[in-house]
Amino acid sequence: MDEFQIGDIVYLKGGTLKMTVIEITDDKCIVAWHDKNGKEHSSKYSFKALTTNDPDNVPPPENP
Repeated sequence: MDEFQIGDIVYLKGGTLKMTVIEITDDKCIVAWHDKNGKEHSSKYSFKALTTNDPDNVPPPENP
């Protein structure tokens, strides 16, 4: 499991906008982000659903 700290930039593993960890509970991270229109959102996600690696910025696998 990834270890997150308040202030970390995280993403959903399936891809998402950048989100900032604002609170950590025993089993979830509460994150906040601004959408493309500047509206602020927040939500709670399982640690397993989040990553610090931007899934939309992963280089393609190398061909053997």
